Amino acid sequence: MFDQTPIAGAAVDTPVLPPYRPRPLSVVLRELAAREQGDVTVRCIRNALADRSFATFLVFTCVINMLPFPPGSTVVLGVPIVLVALQMVAARDTVWLPEFFLKRSMSHESFGRMTRRVIPLLEKLETWIRPRRWPFSSHRAAERIVGLYALILGVAVIILTNLILLPVMISYIGISKKAVKISREEAAKD
Repeated sequence: MFDQTPIAGAAVDTPVLPPYRPRPLSVVLRELAAREQGDVTVRCIRNALADRSFATFLVFTCVINMLPFPPGSTVVLGVPIVLVALQMVAARDTVWLPEFFLKRSMSHESFGRMTRRVIPLLEKLETWIRPRRWPFSSHRAAERIVGLYALILGVAVIILTNLILLPVMISYIGISKKAVKISREEAAKD
């Protein structure tokens, strides 16, 4: 009797979904500490973080780069930043890590001690850091753009600190053998 097909251009009632709210990292770690009974591997942590794994691993690798390691260490320590950022740009669901790193583990007791220390700090940070409205079309688009920005900064960390600052640091530490030889030859002429 009545045709139920929508008219072209007519508004169709679609359910309004609540905005995407990821679980806070403190909640994820607390649940993981309560759930795991044996050793806690990096794979367990990555799987528990799910789509939050990129931000967590990116911040973790950046914090490691801020530690006062000797010059040249950013060649090794900058690579994980670039790898995580590349995966964000490629829109992977979770971060890929090498198998040898995924197998690394810590005892349940050690993980419990760590989470008891870290969770109160995370909860304080989470009161300041809240999901914001992004000007991007989707969560994936935002993640890709942040990944591109992180990729540029990761490459800059590797290149700038090693190609520009390392020679400057070497010049402060000592003089090259060639410069010493030239200086001795000039002194012998005089």
